[in-house]
Amino acid sequence: MGAMLINEWMKVSRRSPVLWVVAFGPLLMVVLGAANFWRYQEVFLQDGADAWSKMMLQITLFYAVFFYPVLPGVLAALVCRYEHLGGGWKQLLALPVRRRHLFEAKLAMVALLLALTQGLFYLFSFIAGEVLQLPEAVPWRKFFEGALYGWLSALPLAALQLALSVRWKSFALPLAMNVMLSLPALIVVQSRFAPVYPWAQPALAMLRPLMGEPLAVSQFLTVVLGGFFVFVAVGLFDFCRRDVV
Repeated sequence: MGAMLINEWMKVSRRSPVLWVVAFGPLLMVVLGAANFWRYQEVFLQDGADAWSKMMLQITLFYAVFFYPVLPGVLAALVCRYEHLGGGWKQLLALPVRRRHLFEAKLAMVALLLALTQGLFYLFSFIAGEVLQLPEAVPWRKFFEGALYGWLSALPLAALQLALSVRWKSFALPLAMNVMLSLPALIVVQSRFAPVYPWAQPALAMLRPLMGEPLAVSQFLTVVLGGFFVFVAVGLFDFCRRDVV
């Protein structure tokens, strides 16, 4: 498993634009959100509002609604792209490897890349706050909670998108489906259906603490982990039973 994970890392770091997406995606979202906060800071900071929370709210709106829910589909498609080219799946499965281990290694790689993206997002957010010279103390706890819960919320999407990317040779098809299902997230996140809609869960997990609304952690973890294990089971079953990949 460890060797397969290293092999996956070598493929994504040398043969695809994955690392560029992971690095420049959150950077762009932070720049857009910070610029919006800086432009309208007189409005956002009325009545002595906390500058860090208001800036993070603007940044996270761009990131958690428009970028992060789409990212698992992009990463899953890129992780599987090499195998779909030139009969790569048949060559790989001709080796003495178990399909289950291969699926798990690819899923672990997508999860690691999502975690790396989260880390870079909050690093860039911290830098943005320092550049803007925000007066209050850095809300490290909100940073940690947003990074952790945001990452966990993306795991069901990672499992679902990997299952689709393994099955479909088209790079655009699973990605287009993911984008279309991500678009309603801005509306769904404000409704009672948000906890069970996978594409709204990242925004729910990362925005509520910044808005002063407590996250129902037990319910959140139950839904997220339940969805993750269901999608993993379905993806593994489909991948392992197919005769020709």
